[in-house]
Amino acid sequence: MTYHARLNWVMAITLFGVIVFLYVMPHSTEVQEYSISAMPSEAVQHIRILTQHREVVLHRTEYGWFIVQPVSVAADENKVRKMLEILKAKSSHRFSRENLGDFGLNQPNLQLFLDDEHFSFGGFASTTLQQYLATRDHVYLISPHYALAVPVDVQALINPAQAAVNR
Repeated sequence: MTYHARLNWVMAITLFGVIVFLYVMPHSTEVQEYSISAMPSEAVQHIRILTQHREVVLHRTEYGWFIVQPVSVAADENKVRKMLEILKAKSSHRFSRENLGDFGLNQPNLQLFLDDEHFSFGGFASTTLQQYLATRDHVYLISPHYALAVPVDVQALINPAQAAVNR
């Protein structure tokens, strides 16, 4: 057997070994996801949105959602539904609430109260472009679209049909 033939056999056996190793190698487990809340959105009766300058309060009645503070008017059901999607959010990162300043949560710009649940929206993680959210005993990393779904201006929450009547 020539030198090149032996070299080809060594390379073939090595390649076969690598393929067998990769096939038999234990696969990594799935990323663990943490639920932000266990409350169903249908159970929520009161919503309070708190920013550094405003407070908006909504209540659910048998006729739908109504803004009760700072004005008394029907709320846009679609926007309320999008806001309540935070209850279904999941995160692959969960941290202890020990150092809230590290997450931009010492003085959050936006707080959302859904009945007894409190959500504080903080800063952003520069590596994942996700936003820190504090609730109960933990801080989570979530998509920033959840904070964007919370209208901070009461005008954006008013039902469009109701707004047309008031003009």
